[in-house]
Amino acid sequence: MNSPSSFQLIQQALEANNLTEAHRLIDTARQEWGEHPALLCLQGKAYLKMSHWAKAQSCFMKAQELEPDGPARQYNEMLADIMNFYHKDLYNP
Repeated sequence: MNSPSSFQLIQQALEANNLTEAHRLIDTARQEWGEHPALLCLQGKAYLKMSHWAKAQSCFMKAQELEPDGPARQYNEMLADIMNFYHKDLYNP
C-alpha cells in the first residue's frame, strides 16, 4: 500500500483548514524538495487562507519564476484581481 505523498498530505491539511499542520508539512517537505514550485503554490494557498496576501504573493511569484507556465501564474492573476478590487459604490466622496 502506498502512503500519501507529502503534496497530498499538505493538500489534505489545507482542505481540512488545518493550517498549522499544513505549514509544518510544507517546512518538512521543503527540507527534502527545496524551492519546489508545487510546494511554493501550496504554501501560497495556506497564506491565502490566512489572508496574508503579501506572503501568498511572494510564494506565487517565486513559484512562477521557477516554472513560468505552471499554476502559479493563475494564482498570481487571481491574487492581483483580489488586491486590485475596487467597488465604486463602497466609496462615497
